[in-house]
Amino acid sequence: MVMLHNTCHRKIHSVFSERELFNYYHTIDRIMENEDMQKFAKWVTKQPLEFVGISKDTKNRKKNRRK
Repeated sequence: MVMLHNTCHRKIHSVFSERELFNYYHTIDRIMENEDMQKFAKWVTKQPLEFVGISKDTKNRKKNRRK
């Protein structure tokens, strides 16, 4: 188990399925092998610590669930 900022936690779940996280991306090192996560990490380190955002992927997934 690893402590994560809420924004980072949501991003991980917007990129990977539960199955992917369980079977392959089960460490931070593995997660950071992903190009999308590398780009996100580079971007998020420039944000203030109190920053809380929701990724577009998360918004789209929630919208599609309602249909």
